[in-house]
Amino acid sequence: MDIIKFSQFLNENVMITVLDCVIDEFGNLYNGTNNRYPLMKGYIEKEKLPKISVGRILGDDKRTYLAGIDKNGVLVAAEKNKSLDGYLIDNIGNRVKVPAWLKGTKSRYWKFFDLTKDANGNDVQSFNYDYTRLVPTVATGWVNTKVDMEVIKKVRRYSRGLGQGSGREGFVSKLSDLQRISSEGLQKRKRSRNTIQKEMSVIMLLHYINEIKNFFTPSASGFLFESFLGGLIKNSKVVEDNSKADVRADGETWQIKLYDAVSSSSISVAYMDERSVPKIPVDHFVICLKYADKIDIVVLRGIEDTTDPLCYTNFITGGGNFSVAKIKNTPFKYTIELLGIEEKIKSIASGLKESIDDIYSDLSTFQYNIESIITGVDEKGKLLNESKFDQTYNESVNIAQGLDVKITSLYKTIKQE
Repeated sequence: MDIIKFSQFLNENVMITVLDCVIDEFGNLYNGTNNRYPLMKGYIEKEKLPKISVGRILGDDKRTYLAGIDKNGVLVAAEKNKSLDGYLIDNIGNRVKVPAWLKGTKSRYWKFFDLTKDANGNDVQSFNYDYTRLVPTVATGWVNTKVDMEVIKKVRRYSRGLGQGSGREGFVSKLSDLQRISSEGLQKRKRSRNTIQKEMSVIMLLHYINEIKNFFTPSASGFLFESFLGGLIKNSKVVEDNSKADVRADGETWQIKLYDAVSSSSISVAYMDERSVPKIPVDHFVICLKYADKIDIVVLRGIEDTTDPLCYTNFITGGGNFSVAKIKNTPFKYTIELLGIEEKIKSIASGLKESIDDIYSDLSTFQYNIESIITGVDEKGKLLNESKFDQTYNESVNIAQGLDVKITSLYKTIKQE
């Protein structure tokens, strides 16, 4: 019996699209161990030449980086930056050195693999070079934006003050607010508590989208993204009855699809009742295309009037699927930018970002300390001795006491606006 790899059964691209840290053109590693090079996640922008591969790597600061390391300690870069003998090379073909301040690596140069000799003396590629020890062990992000199966409830809460209306009108109104703030940041306006809180709600929603994007595969995150968008639709319920509708709200049906913008060329069309002639579509199709730095969202109508530019049949191919090319080219779409979220927070209100960062940093440390006390293992995976155990307890008590002052300061800052 032949052993067949599990990946051969998958219809989706399983490339890890988020890198835990990035490497610049000088070889510097942004994993937070050096204050000059703070932790920076990387996002793979794919290309199809001829197969799906790494096109470039974007940091959260929107800069392009030469390479990065994924969660498994694997060095990742575009094919043009890989030499035949396994080294990372820059755009003119030079090997990239590991910086002197980064201790403990086996090679002077960044490399993907070693070459070994086979039985006939020929050079063959060995296993991937292991950089696991360089991968950051502390989780990133705000402690209360971790995505779970109840994301729809959280989105309903944070989106309550966004947009106006119900049904389709209310949904696209909320998308419009998300697009405006995610792409433009803060517009010139009179500062008020309500406007600051509204924009902070958008930032919280962007964090949720970013979490889903970071760990996206169609099978794992499709339902979560459906739930996220469902939370933007008033009175929505996520359907779990195996029907063609993903969401129902006030008597209307919604089909929501999230696809990779590079890997996909067409998207299947789902109908409420495929046995009917003619087939009856859902009321609304929400088609989302994921890129490294954004998600494009198109909201189509399940009507047969082709004079309407958003009639779903205008986007159907001869084979009966949605055309990804037509979805990309339509001007009737909403774009949610996913990079530079911290800068957007900073633009919302002077003085607030520092307060928020400080509070969430304390909350993150407090959470790790509680876990360390319970499990006896710190955030770096090391066992606690008696002295460290007591130190962790004392630090947690001090954080809890200090949060009172910091939260009061934040409250007064917002209240006085």
